[in-house]
Amino acid sequence: MTLRGRTRDRILDAASDIVVNDGVAAATPRAIASRAELDEVEIHEVYATHEALLMDLLNREYEGIRRIVADNIERDPAGGLLSRIFRYSLGALHERPLARALYLQDPQSLNQIIRATHDTEFFPNMGADRPFLESLQRAGMIRDDVEVGALTSFLSAYMAGVALIAPGTDVDEATAALSLLLERGVDAEVADTEAGKRALFDLLGRSAES
Repeated sequence: MTLRGRTRDRILDAASDIVVNDGVAAATPRAIASRAELDEVEIHEVYATHEALLMDLLNREYEGIRRIVADNIERDPAGGLLSRIFRYSLGALHERPLARALYLQDPQSLNQIIRATHDTEFFPNMGADRPFLESLQRAGMIRDDVEVGALTSFLSAYMAGVALIAPGTDVDEATAALSLLLERGVDAEVADTEAGKRALFDLLGRSAES
């Protein structure tokens, strides 16, 4: 790794630690520089703006989530089913401290970062995306009698609810409950789920490029 790459990691590690422990508002350039044992000039040499730093922090976190989900899906023979995709997606959010802090404990701060960098509001759907669900149904992973529009609305509401109540609820228990609901009511009965895996890997690839 280059010197610039090592400095970048120090900056992002420091920013992540501050966000996890003190919140997004505390992650000022001065605080990040102090935590990283750098000066603000060194940070500015890597990131022209504070917004660029925060966006890179999110991108690094999302890439970590994508790797966890993809690895688990690849190893699981039933990984292409929607129940497994959501189980691993929620598990990845819970596993990574920064993702857990932003998505499960403080989604408004996540939206603040996105608005500051893209002037839009963002809320991770973690697969609750109608075109993706339609691709899973075409691939034979979702039962034909399931109405995808209703399923999309349900999953979006469920994910928003988990985010709102996460500080006071058992995320593992909520994840297991959703996985069971999807397994019994949505998953198709198939022996081969490779088509579903390909649909997910295509989604993850497109997400990484956006």
